[in-house]
Amino acid sequence: MPSPPAAERDPGERNLPHTTWTIRTSPIDLSGELADWLPAERDPQSNWTTPWGPVIPRETLRQLPEDVANNPLVRGRAGAPNRWRVPRDQHVDIHRGAGGGAYNQAWKDALEDLGREPTVDDVLRIRDRLSQQFGLERYRPGQ
Repeated sequence: MPSPPAAERDPGERNLPHTTWTIRTSPIDLSGELADWLPAERDPQSNWTTPWGPVIPRETLRQLPEDVANNPLVRGRAGAPNRWRVPRDQHVDIHRGAGGGAYNQAWKDALEDLGREPTVDDVLRIRDRLSQQFGLERYRPGQ
């Protein structure tokens, strides 16, 4: 697929020939939570790049008990990925603001509301609830 005209491309991106990888050459500073947006793929229906964003934020993974954070259903694996293909505008919107924005804050609040150490099931329930709340469910792989 040919690259979009230069005027339509994000000035901080360039495509490598014969790949679907995009290199970000100018960072977006939204508290560091969006640093792992890429690799990305070109959406065949549009000229913008859609990032593979973690549905369970990295900040959240770092705060979970080690056995929970490292569980394949939480960390992500084939058949149960933690990265979903969310349109850039929506990804930026949910993370806009201090500390990763409203999405990351919702994770912090949900974990705090448990009042105990979270289990794998807790994390998956929170992920499912927040993905619905923030309109991400439609991007779940396999949907």
